[in-house]
Amino acid sequence: MLYLAKLKACQTQIADFTDPKKQLDLKDDKKECLIELIDVLDENDACDTLHSAKVLEASLQMISANLFRTFGNKSKTLSYSEILENKKTSAVEQDEDEPHLEEGWPHLQLVYELLLKFIMSPHLQADIICRHLNVRFLKQYIELFDSEDPRERDYLKTILHRIYGKFMALRPTIKELIMNLLLSIT
Repeated sequence: MLYLAKLKACQTQIADFTDPKKQLDLKDDKKECLIELIDVLDENDACDTLHSAKVLEASLQMISANLFRTFGNKSKTLSYSEILENKKTSAVEQDEDEPHLEEGWPHLQLVYELLLKFIMSPHLQADIICRHLNVRFLKQYIELFDSEDPRERDYLKTILHRIYGKFMALRPTIKELIMNLLLSIT
């Protein structure tokens, strides 16, 4: 199936967005491939085939490979007093007030759009997606809220809200993961 082949290609070819002049052909090819994947989901006649467990699993693997990453200086857990101290010192520096915009945002936005299309699909059965949106996936997803890019955090919020609203079985897991994340900050 062509759709699965395109998913696999997007999963294995991860482009380097730190240098805008690097890997231009790969970036363009991957962008077009992601747009095609999204367009296919919009077509009504392809819905039955594309919402099978196999396609969903391949899609979530590709989404995971492209979205889940670690953020540079965020590895140390800070106490509340350290957070307050950092805010006082960063208030003096004007550069800290400017959000860091992700270089690869045009690519990431397409991956988020694909995830949102799957989540919002009326043809997708809740039991199938609940099997694939497991604790590991949701934990990594929630950790992405550490991104400094406000555009990415907005997509994260929207998609998590849709998952929470549509898939009742995942609510306790989402609540627990958010609670654990918040407890780790203090």
